[in-house]
Amino acid sequence: RAPRHLVRMPAFCRTATGRQGEVEIVDLTAEGCRIFCMGLPLSEGLRLRVRPKDFESLSGVVRWASRGFAGIAFDNPLYGPVAEHLQRRFGAQ
Repeated sequence: RAPRHLVRMPAFCRTATGRQGEVEIVDLTAEGCRIFCMGLPLSEGLRLRVRPKDFESLSGVVRWASRGFAGIAFDNPLYGPVAEHLQRRFGAQ
């Protein structure tokens, strides 16, 4: 829905079913993100929390998952200036 901003942001993910692991946020908008989650099986509809390094946890739901990637819709969108700060700080080169 919104233009995606490519980032490279290390994060930790914990699912509602108790699975957990390191992931990388690879694009980010105020409404959600795409994560690379190889080794952490995720499926559509799964609730989870993603905690970027040095940031608060973001709760959301998996909207799609394929080939080691998953799209996450946040329960509460990020405040616009916060999303912009993270996009600048972790922007992919």
